[in-house]
Amino acid sequence: MKKSAPLAVVLMLVTAVFVQAADKMKAFPPAGKGMVRHVLQLPQQQDESLFKVELIVGKIVRVDKKNKYFFGGRIHA
Repeated sequence: MKKSAPLAVVLMLVTAVFVQAADKMKAFPPAGKGMVRHVLQLPQQQDESLFKVELIVGKIVRVDKKNKYFFGGRIHA
């Protein structure tokens, strides 16, 4: 019985983390068909106005020397 108590505590903590993560995901809509949802969870900072997040968006495509290719699109917040 004494050996199972620490295991029960660990299981309760892990469960609490998963429930908390699921609650945070409610704020974001699910990905549409053919899309992928990425959620960045950053550590909390004392003064978050001093920090920035840079997103570098790109796409890997096969190109040739004769045709021009560009990446166009919009990122919606």
